[in-house]
Amino acid sequence: MRAHLFLRGLAREHRVTLVAGSRPFPDETEAALAPVREFIEDAVLLRFRPARDPGLLWRRLRALMLGRARPCAEWAEPTAKMRSGLARLHARDFDRAHVFRLYMLPVSRAVLGDRIVPFDLDLDDWESEARRARGESAEAEAWADLERRWLPRASRVVVCSEPDALGVTRRYGLDGVEVIENAVSVPEVQAEASDVVPPQLLFVGSLGHLPNQEAVTFLVREFLPACRAQGLPPFSLVVAGGGAPGALRRLLRSEPQVIFLDQPSSVLPLYLRAKAALAPVRSGGGTRIKALEAFAQGRPLVATAAAMAGLGVESDVHYLRAETLEDWVRVVSDLLSTSARSSEVADAAFAWVRTRGAESVIAKVAALASIQAMATDSSSQGL
Repeated sequence: MRAHLFLRGLAREHRVTLVAGSRPFPDETEAALAPVREFIEDAVLLRFRPARDPGLLWRRLRALMLGRARPCAEWAEPTAKMRSGLARLHARDFDRAHVFRLYMLPVSRAVLGDRIVPFDLDLDDWESEARRARGESAEAEAWADLERRWLPRASRVVVCSEPDALGVTRRYGLDGVEVIENAVSVPEVQAEASDVVPPQLLFVGSLGHLPNQEAVTFLVREFLPACRAQGLPPFSLVVAGGGAPGALRRLLRSEPQVIFLDQPSSVLPLYLRAKAALAPVRSGGGTRIKALEAFAQGRPLVATAAAMAGLGVESDVHYLRAETLEDWVRVVSDLLSTSARSSEVADAAFAWVRTRGAESVIAKVAALASIQAMATDSSSQGL
């Protein structure tokens, strides 16, 4: 969602070439470009599936054998096969590069080579801090090494929350870290409460992302059994997202109370059928698209404080907070048995999210890109 908003903003006054690839979704195809085709002039899609790239397979196996934290080098450093696909861009003149997330920097370097092209780096999720919060000290330090190396070289560093901006600025001594918030499209009218029976509780997120894997595992292994033990009214847990590893897929499909939807074409119908959305996320960084989506679709959200970090919303006003397993069972029990409180929370969240819709972010990106283009032109004329 964030990358899509940036793409739309950049395309307002610029011709855009898209280079995309993602480990959780390794089978990128031309069909995947349909939603963004009007915003781009050209595209190169990288496929990060080891079975189709011997170089990537060897790199993954080597990283496993060494047992080291190898961010970027493990999978995002382009292989010979990927570089071959990028070769047709070498002769093209680019005025600027926008790099979405630190792990795509090796790809941008493979495109630009030794050419001096200003680049903006959108951290989105501050990787070293997110890993450190999860207790992954080795990986956190490996990502921090990359941040120390590359952040000072960027023309501009962008993050999605004020706390991240302050932290990045202090740690690396940067000037002018830009905050561009995450956002979603917000309907003009708030959706009515769901009357689906039995009620459905919804979790949406990329299941290739470790914090989401941990959250879903908690829901299936701990939360659902506790709800049954406490005699809560019947409900279904809907889990929607792509990129789940095999073990998680098997877990989701083994639980009769779970409806697992692998890479649904649209999450809107899922929100409309849901009684509430759940976000038991305990680590990660940035701000949560899943929270913004729940707000925009008028669904009460039960979440941890960590899941709402960076949004600046109030617990029990904009969302229902739950931390311990006992909290989760109690809050969901109340939500299933009464509707007035959940409606109040959903109303407040919808009013809040309307103040930060997608259009405001697109306009901010477009304005920033225009300023950067003017600076580049001015610099070129002076050489």
